Amino acid sequence: MMSAQLQIFSSFNVNVYKPPTGPSCHLEGDVVPRGNISLTCEGATGWPNVTYGWFGADGERVSNCAGKRCTIYDLSSSHDGVYTCLATNAVGNSTCKITLKLTATRNPHEAEHLSTIIAVSFTIGFISILICLAFIFRRRRRRKQSRAFARPSISRQPSQPTAPVDIHEDGLTYAELDFGGMVPQDHPTTWQLKK
Repeated sequence: MMSAQLQIFSSFNVNVYKPPTGPSCHLEGDVVPRGNISLTCEGATGWPNVTYGWFGADGERVSNCAGKRCTIYDLSSSHDGVYTCLATNAVGNSTCKITLKLTATRNPHEAEHLSTIIAVSFTIGFISILICLAFIFRRRRRRKQSRAFARPSISRQPSQPTAPVDIHEDGLTYAELDFGGMVPQDHPTTWQLKK
């Protein structure tokens, strides 16, 4: 006896949908004024395929961001805030966040230039002050010297008139008086008297 067994096989596909899980956010670059940074969101798993988007603190989609990567150029304090990466598919979503806070330090090259500018300015200012002080002291010294030469020497002892000298001319006798230091030297005066 033979027996026949009939087996029926059927196949079917089962699609298991899974919402995204576990995205991680990373920041690349220095968060300094006028710097450039990149925000990256990756590693989310799920089915169907996961898509990514970046949103700012105001809930609006961030411009210049496409997919997993968001690049921000020429940073300023207006870029401060919380950035959210939204990983999403047909059955759900998941997020990760990065807080961006601009630090006060500048680009290292700008700091070097600023230090150089400050040092040069200080040096120029110091030299200018020294030149001004030298000019003032030199001017004072010249004034003192010019005053010393301009003062007439005054003797404290009164000068005595010299004895009259008799001069005989044309049959007349003249007497001459000399008052020496009693009259300023730049105006010597001689008087002649007739007898």
